[in-house]
Amino acid sequence: MEYSSTFEYPLDSLYLDHSNTLVINCNLYCYFESATNSKVIISVENENDTYIWRDFSIGKYIGAYSNWWQAKCETEINCNELKKNSILKIYIWNEDKKTGYIDNFEVRLIKL
Repeated sequence: MEYSSTFEYPLDSLYLDHSNTLVINCNLYCYFESATNSKVIISVENENDTYIWRDFSIGKYIGAYSNWWQAKCETEINCNELKKNSILKIYIWNEDKKTGYIDNFEVRLIKL
């Protein structure tokens, strides 16, 4: 599979002020049988386009194949960049379609 299920969250429901910063923190466990180019993707989009897109390599967290490893990523978004009716989307892009598994995928949204 090239794409995992997607976590989606409407950002307007967070009542963010333009002076706030939104910290997005992801924590997951992954298992791949061989080298992978898989990435955690964090994007923000509205009905017109995807205007924030960040990727984080999973492969750098894998110490040995065919074992479970913890992977983490974090990014900040200045709330003055956010457009109305935007959706936060987080998913795994298994670019090379290698066999892999993801477990205990946790997403934290922190308003500063």
